[in-house]
Amino acid sequence: MRSALANLGGNVAALGCKPDGSLWQVGIRHPREKRRLIGKVAVADKAVITSGDDQRFFLDGSGTRHHHLLDPATGYPAVTGLASVTVVADDGTLADALSTILFVAGMEKGIGLLEQFPGTEAVFVDSGIQVHVTPGLRDYFQADSRVEMQFIGKKEAHQI
Repeated sequence: MRSALANLGGNVAALGCKPDGSLWQVGIRHPREKRRLIGKVAVADKAVITSGDDQRFFLDGSGTRHHHLLDPATGYPAVTGLASVTVVADDGTLADALSTILFVAGMEKGIGLLEQFPGTEAVFVDSGIQVHVTPGLRDYFQADSRVEMQFIGKKEAHQI
């Protein structure tokens, strides 16, 4: 049995299950509190990749956050009401691209885009730090007890 977990700073790849046969538990960092998780997702043979406004940003004199995820229509940081998006998928390259695309698109449009990729799920954290999870993660995502969470979006849940 092959198993491994690689964490590349927001990009996590899980190969197989843990040596004891259980699923890997991948923490999703709270976008405003560095030492806290927003929740965790249980996976095997998946990529778990997060894009957000918390890694590369600066606050201007008025306290406005300016991050590195740019809206291609304006060339400025995307203003979408999201703090982070985590994508769970079989393919790490797809998950990496989708996490950024969904963040820039915003939650409503992002859910529509995500429906084009069966078996791919997401965790959206809005700027109010409410957690919105696609139905395919119902049995795999556990939110921190101090955050509000709801299942959203996709018409049918896909087994991950």
